[in-house]
Amino acid sequence: MTTHLPDQEQAPPQAAPVQPSRTVMDLATALSLYGLTDSEFFWELQTDTRCLMGWSQDKIVVSFRGTASMKNAEADMQVIGRLPCAL
Repeated sequence: MTTHLPDQEQAPPQAAPVQPSRTVMDLATALSLYGLTDSEFFWELQTDTRCLMGWSQDKIVVSFRGTASMKNAEADMQVIGRLPCAL
């Protein structure tokens, strides 16, 4: 049983949590956003590390996929252990 007093404000109803959206973009569109003309995809199987490098005459963009497997997590921990303390 809920008691409501007239001089108290009621909390607004809870909205459903907002789910992040996923955007799918083709490579040509992604490269054009940064004015890049060429690209190369790298996949190191031992650590399951994936990297996309795009470039043009005056810039280079390097993008790594986030951690997605236990192999990735192990590689991440190895890198973290090598970082200087000043970071």
